[in-house]
Amino acid sequence: MSERDNVEIRVLPVEAGAFPGAGHAVLYAHGTVPQSDTVQLDSAHGGEFTHADAQLAKYRSHMDWWHDKSLDPQASRDFIHRIAHELRGAAVMPEITWEEPFCTEGNNCFRIGTDADGNAYIAVAGQEDHPLTDSREALRALIRGIRAGEADHLL
Repeated sequence: MSERDNVEIRVLPVEAGAFPGAGHAVLYAHGTVPQSDTVQLDSAHGGEFTHADAQLAKYRSHMDWWHDKSLDPQASRDFIHRIAHELRGAAVMPEITWEEPFCTEGNNCFRIGTDADGNAYIAVAGQEDHPLTDSREALRALIRGIRAGEADHLL
């Protein structure tokens, strides 16, 4: 969503302190001219819209403050991805040494890699950030089994 041209998501760090308008969601819709701007406030009884000049001036001031104190869009996206990754319980991806791709006809390419901790990885070439992982011994057993014909029924 945040990578769409018409959407800008920004994270406001806790370090910014208390901020104007805290406590409810605000959608500020910019019109082609300031007179067509509108603000939607979410409340317990539904969305409320405001477009009076004095109210819009107040929310423009709030938006300027939020914009100045928030992370830029790319830093916000990175922050959100990092938190989501942590919440899923995933560890930071170790440095993987990838072998050259093993390819057949067409685009059927796989890569095998290892890390310094003794783990082995298999990934589709170009998608190395989503590998299957196990121990090097498990990778050795897989390769031995393939060589011995244990996977021939898949061909």
